[in-house]
Amino acid sequence: MAARLPGLDLTMVLTKLSEDLVAAYVSSKELGLNFQDIKQKLLYTQGLLHASDGRDLSNNPGLYGLLRELSKKADEAEDILDELHYFMIQDQLDGVQGPALHVRHAARHTFGNWLPCFSCSRTQDGDSSVPVVTRWCFCNPQKATRSGSGNDGGPVDKLSFKRVDMSNKIKLVIEELNSMCGPVSDLLKIANHSNTATSTPITLKRPPTGSVAAQDKLYGRGVIFEQTISALTGSTYLGETLSVLPFVGPGGMGKTTLTQHLYNDKGVEEQFTIRVWVCVSTSFDVTNLTRQILRCIPAIENEKYKCTVETASLDQLQKSIAERLKSKRFYHLKFLDLEDWHGSTKLPRDISRLVNLCHFHSSKELHSKIHEVGKMKCLQELKEFHVKKEGVGFELRELGELGELAGELCVCNLETVASKVEASAAKLNNKKNLKGLKLLWSTEHQTINDDVLDGLQPHPNLRVLGIINPGVAPCPRWLCGDISIKGLEDLHLEGVSWGTLPAFEQVPHLSSLTLKNIAGLSVFGPGFSGVTERSFMHLKKLQFENMPELEKWVGEPNSRLFSRLESIKIGGCPILSLFPFLECSDLFTNLCSLHIDNCPELSQFPPMPHTSTLTNIRVENGGSELLYDGKQLIIDGYASALAFHNMDEVEVMQITDVSHISFSDLQKLNSLRNIHFMKCSDTFSAEMADNVILRSVQNLCILPLKLTMGIRVLKTEPKPS
Repeated sequence: MAARLPGLDLTMVLTKLSEDLVAAYVSSKELGLNFQDIKQKLLYTQGLLHASDGRDLSNNPGLYGLLRELSKKADEAEDILDELHYFMIQDQLDGVQGPALHVRHAARHTFGNWLPCFSCSRTQDGDSSVPVVTRWCFCNPQKATRSGSGNDGGPVDKLSFKRVDMSNKIKLVIEELNSMCGPVSDLLKIANHSNTATSTPITLKRPPTGSVAAQDKLYGRGVIFEQTISALTGSTYLGETLSVLPFVGPGGMGKTTLTQHLYNDKGVEEQFTIRVWVCVSTSFDVTNLTRQILRCIPAIENEKYKCTVETASLDQLQKSIAERLKSKRFYHLKFLDLEDWHGSTKLPRDISRLVNLCHFHSSKELHSKIHEVGKMKCLQELKEFHVKKEGVGFELRELGELGELAGELCVCNLETVASKVEASAAKLNNKKNLKGLKLLWSTEHQTINDDVLDGLQPHPNLRVLGIINPGVAPCPRWLCGDISIKGLEDLHLEGVSWGTLPAFEQVPHLSSLTLKNIAGLSVFGPGFSGVTERSFMHLKKLQFENMPELEKWVGEPNSRLFSRLESIKIGGCPILSLFPFLECSDLFTNLCSLHIDNCPELSQFPPMPHTSTLTNIRVENGGSELLYDGKQLIIDGYASALAFHNMDEVEVMQITDVSHISFSDLQKLNSLRNIHFMKCSDTFSAEMADNVILRSVQNLCILPLKLTMGIRVLKTEPKPS
């Protein structure tokens, strides 16, 4: 077996010797040697080592032995310089100018002339000209910090610096290195003459490395470690997509140790389900490296390219690696669209392993079935969450992990939450991107803890809020006290039993208010239930529904409190008898939509539509009906007056059981095309003129047909094109 040289190299010695303070020290009178002379001798020694690289020394044990001794001396030189550097760092941290004191003047004219990977600053203690070394590591400059023994900050035993001993050590090792160079040079010359041109080169072996770090804690690399973790898990580095992240530097700088700690970091392990550690030594064998990679990747069921690792070709190995990796490809999925999915509504129980998923477009039902959704920390939309739907994996604390949630969220089954502490685990007040929140209790819930709603306080950025069926729980302090969500635009309160509604004047941007099934609310308006003249300055939509105790909706005369309303919907209010629109319809100039349903006490409406802006009317009371959408008018038993002059675009009209409409009214509708009369025998009275002309009507249906004897001609004329 051919004798091979160990890894002989003086690069680290030369690098450390070239450091500013070390060079200044060597050049000082204490050592008594010329730095340039020493550097030249070391370069000469390095040249000899390089010339011996790759030689077969099995037949020259003498040269082999000298080279080994030369290698040991190189290691000694590196250790001595490490020791000197230790004292320099100690001096820098303590401000005690021990070993640096005698090199002060030499450092002035040599400092900053060499390696660009070092920089200096000046200390204010003592002579301001004394330089302080600041080390920069790898590709990113990071100032050296005093770490002591870990991060505990405890006292550290310090070595004493002996200047004379240090000088003798450096002088001795350099002299020994220099003394060995002559014999090695002579033997190399003899070996060159005896070797033939066909000599077989010897490849140096490097010790293999593994993924397990020798130390549990990484020292002195905290900042660059965190930056690298961020780059690896964020997929970008300095704004560029990250595919390869190299670590470059001289041997002994800690590149392998840093990589080992990165490899075993918990965050990296969670993000990269498959991690492969391969040591690429001086023998670069692509097929062998590919085999090592394949062994690190778990096999999959029904593997198409299954092969014997030891005998497979490179092509087979590559196909097998690709197949195994493809089975894991969804772990980095960021967008999943199941909006048009019409298959099974069951989700895989481990779908939460898609930890990088940001957007999951699907139905509310699928959203509510995500088990352990808290693991999907990047998720930006969750339409619905059912608390304790299946026990483990659906606790409210799962929501607490979703800090990136946006859009609207509905939290159901809140009757299962027993305390404010449990409610607070959802961390709703930390979700600054969430715009809509609906808090929903079951109608069959038990009496809940009074503080549960307080624990569900949302972030001030919330714009839409719904509280549904919380039972007898009082209004939370963040809504009925000093309101924290002052930017609220849409509020839905249903099934609450609050004696006082929120102070609406504290939410000046409120544009939509829905009050449904609220016990104890009998009067709504200024001076009642938290309403003042400063409330609803921007309210556009108001809805009352299933309010059996509501009697009056009051408004001050000539008050413009509700003047901005565009939509009013009132339903299921059987005793409501007072409504500002009935008294002062001219104040509702912006009203576009009016729905009144099952409010029998509201009967005397003003002529409608009261303006041409009101194009959506639905009034259903006690069997009578009025429907109007701007193009179609349906009247069934509706007795109140109509403002036909505001319905100029009506094309279709259906009239049933109405006696107060005349043909003269219909002649005002210039766009009318179709008329259907039912049970309107009194419409065509004897008072009508002999000739009735409906110029635009194309179809006329009268059932049953009972014309008065006084009418001799009824004529329709299509409108000329």
